[in-house]
Amino acid sequence: MVKMALRFFSLTRTSKKCLLLLLFLVGFVNWYLGIRSVDLSDHEEPGRNNYRAVSRDQPVTEHGKPHNYTKLVTLNKRVDSESCPSWCYGRPSRHDQHTERNDSTKTKPYFLTAVLSFRIYDWKDKAKLSTRELNQWIRYVSYAGADHVYLYDAYVYQNESQKEGVQDFIASGFVTYTDWHHRAAPFSLGWTQAGAYADCIQRWGDLTSWQLGVDMDEYPFVPADREPGFLARYLRAFDSSSPTAASISELSMPNYLYLGKPLDVKKHPLLIDRIWRRSKKPANHLVKPVYRPAAIRHPDIHHNSLKYGTSKTLPDNGLRMNHYWGSRLQNWGDDTKEVLDMTVDDRSMEPVIASLYKCDSCRPPYQ
Repeated sequence: MVKMALRFFSLTRTSKKCLLLLLFLVGFVNWYLGIRSVDLSDHEEPGRNNYRAVSRDQPVTEHGKPHNYTKLVTLNKRVDSESCPSWCYGRPSRHDQHTERNDSTKTKPYFLTAVLSFRIYDWKDKAKLSTRELNQWIRYVSYAGADHVYLYDAYVYQNESQKEGVQDFIASGFVTYTDWHHRAAPFSLGWTQAGAYADCIQRWGDLTSWQLGVDMDEYPFVPADREPGFLARYLRAFDSSSPTAASISELSMPNYLYLGKPLDVKKHPLLIDRIWRRSKKPANHLVKPVYRPAAIRHPDIHHNSLKYGTSKTLPDNGLRMNHYWGSRLQNWGDDTKEVLDMTVDDRSMEPVIASLYKCDSCRPPYQ
């Protein structure tokens, strides 16, 4: 230590200044990295399924474990999936498998599909939509009766890619995944989102009779039918409702906002179980469509340009869209009197939520 001190004092004034500057820079970098790590931890997703964007090096599933976790724990024993509801991993429900279909659908492998263009942000997404919510949306659409889902992953950074995060649904054959990174930046509704819809219709539109085009915080809902397959049943009933039904190519779902500060994610992992206050009437004109892909000339976000047929706005008490905005109108803070006054408590989703939670206790079989 004495030798080091003598060596320091023997340095020239210029050398001392350089050394002190270097020590200051090292200290500043360490301080900044410490602050940065705290800042990032503030935005970590809480809860038992704690993940956001998924790393390609360590695939994460709905339960937050590596894909080989079950093999390691059970010594390569297959997981018994018989207790899994049929729609948990995208297998069509038995009810809809045996439903009679009209002549217009017999030549198509699917009756109802869904398309989703999305981005899961790496961090600082105030809505906190993560891989968990993406999987929840896919599962809900399966519960609603969709035969297949087309995902367009518009990630900007490589670690935002969700290909591994939805691997269970890809493996089951329920999801077709498309890397949409080249359309992600600069983002625009036409170039990125409507472009995904157009690509989906061009490549696979002839495989299905109906298609759902919504965002991952938007959930189609029929208050009068909350059993598995409700959306497919609604559309089949519509097809047979009148001789003129075939001339209607697009159904517009009223937009009901679900608002307010979300409940604790640790106790309410499902997004639709965290927000229970609904706007008293349709919030705005920003409806979302269910449409016949064969009839679409140019797809758009709210209303498609049609080659033939007409668009029909559905009544408020029929098929609607539950849009989970959460605390967006209150600047992501606590509930305000304005939000409380414009909403009512709506528990009509409870039976669906109870059914969806059954999937938490089962896993798909591994090869």
